[in-house]
Amino acid sequence: MALRGLQSITSFAEYPPHLQDKLARTAYFYSIPSKKVIVRQGHHAETFYFLITGQAEETITEHKDKDKEPESTIVNTYEKGDSFGELEIVHNIPRKTTIAADTTCEVLAIDSEDFYDMFMEDGDQTFEFDHFKFLRTIPFTKGWPIRKLYEHPQMCMSHFFKKGSVIVRDSNNSEWLFIVKTGSCQVIKELREAKPLIVAQRVANEQVGGEKYAPNGLNIGPRIDSRRRKGFQLGPPEFASPTYITAMQPATNEDIKNKTYEEKTVFVQVDMLLPKDVFGLSMMCGENGITDITQPSLSLVSRGVECIMLNKRFFMEHATAFVKQQLKEIVRPYPLQETLQKHLQTHTDWEHYKMQTLSGTLKSVGRKPASP
Repeated sequence: MALRGLQSITSFAEYPPHLQDKLARTAYFYSIPSKKVIVRQGHHAETFYFLITGQAEETITEHKDKDKEPESTIVNTYEKGDSFGELEIVHNIPRKTTIAADTTCEVLAIDSEDFYDMFMEDGDQTFEFDHFKFLRTIPFTKGWPIRKLYEHPQMCMSHFFKKGSVIVRDSNNSEWLFIVKTGSCQVIKELREAKPLIVAQRVANEQVGGEKYAPNGLNIGPRIDSRRRKGFQLGPPEFASPTYITAMQPATNEDIKNKTYEEKTVFVQVDMLLPKDVFGLSMMCGENGITDITQPSLSLVSRGVECIMLNKRFFMEHATAFVKQQLKEIVRPYPLQETLQKHLQTHTDWEHYKMQTLSGTLKSVGRKPASP
């Protein structure tokens, strides 16, 4: 009965059924008076929350000028059905913001000890945890001693990230590998916004480095890994043309001529990860000298995903020569930032060319005399 009632909380209902049951058995309820601080910026993360009723305000305090008092800025508002506080527990980092009750709030709370028990189990070696079993089905763990995780269960855990959560902000500053168990997530890259820089006729005729434009106008480049494995991906299957997820307003011809437009940034989707796909391997291999390719800083954003998190340092400490050689053969790097920026420029130039061509065609048709 209690579980059925909790399923009306949007963020709670996003969790898979087996995790909902665990949450319902471990969460505790309490009321928070208006204006009371729930979590404080800089403090150790001990609890995460589901907001049942009321409204809470999230602020960040920054020292923008060392000679002045710190300034607080409202960055978010939480309402009934939202949850907050779990990512700092997952990554074992201090609170990044302060969250205070704007009105009287009722919350469900999970403390960090119950959180770790829920997502990492308790180290009992009499049975095989579901996420350990799942790891045995992933090719990059072939030959790696998964039994070591029974002795150090804190080095591997399973967690569900709700849709829209930023799981990793900077892939070059993350201590975990993320293996998708269920759901999906996006690999995102921030780039400089591209404005059309070349005339339409040149776009129509040009080939860059002997590579032809794809039918949609994007330069697809050489393939990195054409051996797309069913249900398995260690990095992008090819130098695929990125998916542009932020709308871009094209510059006018006057802007292009005078270069008066302001430089902005956009976010592109570099990859979509599905069950058994892995994020972080190419970065780990570069960091440990297995490959000599420098990887760009990427972000990982959930679309509603349950991930197994495996500590990179622990994995490398127990990786044999066979495992390292296998990684060298199967891991495919992500495109460099310069390559992604080039693809974005090509895409923008092509779109501008299509717009000009269409506009010119319509004007030409409009000038034709009507048939007698």
